[in-house]
Amino acid sequence: MPYIYMTKTRKILLAGSSVSLWFISLVVYLMATKTSPKEIFYYVPRAGIYFPISENFNIGVLLATFTALIPYAVVSFFNDRYVDDIERTLPDVFKALAEGVQAGLTLPYAIRDVGRRGYGVMGRLLNMVAARMALGLSFENAVDATLAKYEIPSLKRAARILKIAYESGGRTFEVLDTAAKVYGLLWSYTYERRTSIRQYVMTIYVSLLVFLMIGMVLIEAFFKPLAMLQKTQSIPIFRGLMEILIYKAVLLYTAFIEALFGGLIAGKMSRGSIRSGALHIAVQLLIVIAFFAFVLPNVEKIGLFPTAISRT
Repeated sequence: MPYIYMTKTRKILLAGSSVSLWFISLVVYLMATKTSPKEIFYYVPRAGIYFPISENFNIGVLLATFTALIPYAVVSFFNDRYVDDIERTLPDVFKALAEGVQAGLTLPYAIRDVGRRGYGVMGRLLNMVAARMALGLSFENAVDATLAKYEIPSLKRAARILKIAYESGGRTFEVLDTAAKVYGLLWSYTYERRTSIRQYVMTIYVSLLVFLMIGMVLIEAFFKPLAMLQKTQSIPIFRGLMEILIYKAVLLYTAFIEALFGGLIAGKMSRGSIRSGALHIAVQLLIVIAFFAFVLPNVEKIGLFPTAISRT
C-alpha cells in the first residue's frame, strides 16, 4: 500500500493529466457515437441561449468528468488507506515499545524488535529507522528522516514522541505507555465518528437516487404526455412547454451538480477533508451515467408511463 507524496510538481502534473483526460475522453466518446456539433446545442428563444440537448454529448461530459477524476481519486484512496493503517496500529506499536523498554531494552533496540514483528506500515517504517541507525545516523536524525518527512500529522506527532521518550531517560516507559493510551483513545474516537457518520453519507447517495427517480417520473409521466397533447391539439395554457430533450438535459446537469457537491460533502463528513470526496464524486457520477445511459432509455422503450397515461 504506497503513499504518494504530493509535491507541488506532482500536483501540477496530476491536474494537467486530469484536464487532458477530460478533453481526450470527451472527444473520443463524441467520435465513437458520431455526434456532430450541430446536434449538440439547441437555441431557446425565450431564454436567448444555446442549451446542450444532445444526449450523447451530455453523457460524454459525465464520462469525461468521471475519467478525469480517476487519477486524483486513486491517489486519495491509497493515501487515506495508508494513513488509516498507521493510525490503527500506532496504539499497538507504542504499547509494544513500552513493553520492550520495560523488559530492559533500550529504545533503539525496542524499535528494531517491534519493527520485525509486523504492524503493517508502522512496522516497515520502524525497520527503516533501525536501518538508518545501523548505517550511523543518530536516533533523532533517523526518526526525522523516516517519519517526519511525510505530510501526515499522526506520523509527525509520533516522531516527536519518540524523540521525547529517548531524551527522557528513566521515564521512557511512562512516555511510551501514555502515548499508547492517547493514541488508543484517538483511534477509538475516529472509528466511532466514522461509524456514526456513515449513515449520513449513505443519505447523500440515497438522495441522489431519489432525485433521479422523481425527475424520471416528472419527464415520463408529466412532461411527455403534455407535449404529446400539445402537438395533437393546441392548448393555450401549455403553450410554454419546451422540448423534452431540454428537460432531460436540465435533469442531467442538475444531477451532475448534485453529485459534485454531494461527493465533496461526503468526503468532508467521512474523513474531515473535501479532498477525500473525489472517490465519492466518481461513484455518484457513475450512478448518474448508468441512470441516463441504461435506466432511462429502457424505461422509454418499455413505454411504462406513457402507456399508463394514454389509457386513462
